[in-house]
Amino acid sequence: TSMCGLNHKHLIKLYGIVLNTDNSSPALQMVTEYAAFGSLKTYLTKTKENMKYLPIKQLYSYIYQIACGMEYLEAVSYTHLT
Repeated sequence: TSMCGLNHKHLIKLYGIVLNTDNSSPALQMVTEYAAFGSLKTYLTKTKENMKYLPIKQLYSYIYQIACGMEYLEAVSYTHLT
């Protein structure tokens, strides 16, 4: 099973991998579906000052979605590394 075959509503879709042979850009790039705010980690880091204004219901939603996505990865024997 490849990462492109993973399918869950709480996982960003991976469409492919680009390997670059020149030194002008990173050697490996992933092509994913568009994420308007970037990764959740980046979004939360950028809004750290405003985190106190995020409704607790929204934070619980993030926690739930992450847990569901991680449960799916475990069910299909994938290991998530950061």
